[in-house]
Amino acid sequence: MKIVAYARVSTDRQAEQGISIEDQLSQIEDWATRESHIVVRSFAERGASAHTGNRQIFDEMIAFVKSNERPADAIVVHSMSRFFRDNTARAVMEAALEKRKVRVISLTQPLPDDANTANLLRNVMGIIDEFQSLENSKHVTRCLRKNAEMGYFNGSIPPFGYTRFTTDIPARNGFKKKLAIQPDEASIVREIYTLSTEGIDGIPMGIKKIATLLNARGLTIRGRVWRQQNVHTIVANEAYLGELVTFKRNAKTKELRPPSERVRTPIPQIINAAQFEQARASRETRQLKNTDSKAYQSPSLLTGILKCAFCGKGLKVMSGKSGKYSYYRCATRADSNAKGCKCPILPRAETERAVLNAVADQILQPDRLRTILSELHARVSKGSDSDRKRLLALHRDQSRDIERVNLLYEQVSSRSIELEESLRQHLLIVQRRIAAMQVEIDRLNKLQQLPWRKMSEQHILETAEQLRAELIRSDSPLAKAYIKAILVEAKVEANQLVLTGNRAQLAEVLAQRKTGTNEMVPTFVSNWRARQDSNPRPLGS
Repeated sequence: MKIVAYARVSTDRQAEQGISIEDQLSQIEDWATRESHIVVRSFAERGASAHTGNRQIFDEMIAFVKSNERPADAIVVHSMSRFFRDNTARAVMEAALEKRKVRVISLTQPLPDDANTANLLRNVMGIIDEFQSLENSKHVTRCLRKNAEMGYFNGSIPPFGYTRFTTDIPARNGFKKKLAIQPDEASIVREIYTLSTEGIDGIPMGIKKIATLLNARGLTIRGRVWRQQNVHTIVANEAYLGELVTFKRNAKTKELRPPSERVRTPIPQIINAAQFEQARASRETRQLKNTDSKAYQSPSLLTGILKCAFCGKGLKVMSGKSGKYSYYRCATRADSNAKGCKCPILPRAETERAVLNAVADQILQPDRLRTILSELHARVSKGSDSDRKRLLALHRDQSRDIERVNLLYEQVSSRSIELEESLRQHLLIVQRRIAAMQVEIDRLNKLQQLPWRKMSEQHILETAEQLRAELIRSDSPLAKAYIKAILVEAKVEANQLVLTGNRAQLAEVLAQRKTGTNEMVPTFVSNWRARQDSNPRPLGS
């Protein structure tokens, strides 16, 4: 019989204190010689658990024996616990191997010839192995948690910015470890936080730019080039605040544990709480989900504008027949339930042309523009006093909240208070309130600064004509920018599109063109949305 030998140990300690890989393979080879079998190949796996199933060498062995050539008649292990600790996974794997006429044989757990009795014993032994594995795991986890709670480091690779050092406290395998600051790496960590919050010229940098800059300077992350994920991991790692959080996830299910079940080990601090929170807030303001820039990056004209009147979701571009057809479809129907919404499917080209024509023919007409500007002027004039009062109140409330946040930062930095989860959530709420107030401040300032008297009759006529010409051009590079500037949304109903615009935005677009020139390129700055969506509605007053 041709056989494959498989040996495994979970840890180096197991190899030293139990039966090593070499011993397992030696016993299998001795048995094969006595029984006149041929060992066609041996597989050895070090430091891999048979309970989690994450075993590269094991997977290679299974692929080898299941190949079309059928190179072996059996897999031989020292004990079934070397093959699998999970009894259900073992049964599934053995059934798959039996279809290929490959048996699994244990040297230390021989089975009788009777198939039913052998199957019963195999399952009993499998359940015992699984129970023992779970008990061992529970004991190891308890020891590791206790070790972390006492301030020792359990891992093999410390976070970037730190190095391991060996204490004189005995452990089961040598001596316990702790973390200390690695000066060269720590200076890079501080530089990354500074770039994230201040940049080089006072403008905060994103993780991609930071990675590019570090590589340009010849800096590495332990011998490797910097990638975006490396930078993101560093600016999001709470360990630099002086606490290494472990046991965040369940090792088997990968689910996050509640904060009360995590272990926080004190380690040397590299970044203070104020720097960490500023970096986090800076990242949030650049995330696409918090800005309108995602719609601008889309190649379609109406992404971010088309909204379903039935479920409120946006419409997204879909294609069919290998890209031959392109259409807009409600996100609910596209992503979760094809019958979950009554929103119609709209052909992309016809829909975009209909919206462009409607804006050109119904909004960008001189008479219509005069009416819109007149109504806006009257509205602003009527509410100018209340707007100024509202603006003063917003500045006052915003300054108060900023002072409170800064005070909390100072208290956390000086260790007067701890940055617990409830405080972190409170800071996040206050920061979002500050950002929402800034949106309203910007809106009111813009209304106050609209250049009413600079738009003459001739200016309006010329601008309207140029805008219309730009929109009806089939290859216009500016059509999307103007549509985004003029329209807030286009709501898709059963048999019509309802367009909603913003008078102030339209007035700003009209004012951007310089009289007597063809210079009229709209400029945009992504701002926080007051209600965390793509609709730039102001907060209620």
